[in-house]
Amino acid sequence: NKLFQAAFSAAKRVRTETQIGANAVSIASAAIALARRVYSDLAARRALLIGAGEMIGLTARHLAAQGVRHMVIANRSLPRAQRLAAEVKAYAVGLEDIGAELTQVYLFSIDDLQQVVDENRQQREAAAGGAKLVIAEEVARFLAELRAKDAGPAIRALRAQADVIRLQTVEQARRMLATGRS
Repeated sequence: NKLFQAAFSAAKRVRTETQIGANAVSIASAAIALARRVYSDLAARRALLIGAGEMIGLTARHLAAQGVRHMVIANRSLPRAQRLAAEVKAYAVGLEDIGAELTQVYLFSIDDLQQVVDENRQQREAAAGGAKLVIAEEVARFLAELRAKDAGPAIRALRAQADVIRLQTVEQARRMLATGRS
């Protein structure tokens, strides 16, 4: 139990005292970071997402969290696009209708996204050094507490033994005083 508490404490310190979690490394979060580089206010923008799979779904949820109110989900299967669109309050179209949605387009390629992911991964690796220091401090603190806890019974036994010796010495001194010996 103490070990788990110490591990959770160390994890909390790593999260709050380092930048290890500051830069996401998923493609979806990289897309949002890249869009923020181009547009300062994402909430005022429209987003066209092509596909309705897991990655597009995650990207759509990230965009919704950023306040983007006008999103279009285009997919080969209109019912699948509609399911995702309903989840994120977007509009769904089939791929055949995508042309009408392509006005003032800024296209991010997978290479753009990979570059953001790589940059974020490098920043996380740099933050890992700080995380290692925090973990080392927490391990040292835990081991010191463990050693102190292990020393407790020995200290109590020494105190009890000292009390016995003290009582024996006091009793011996009383006997000596009673017999007139000094």
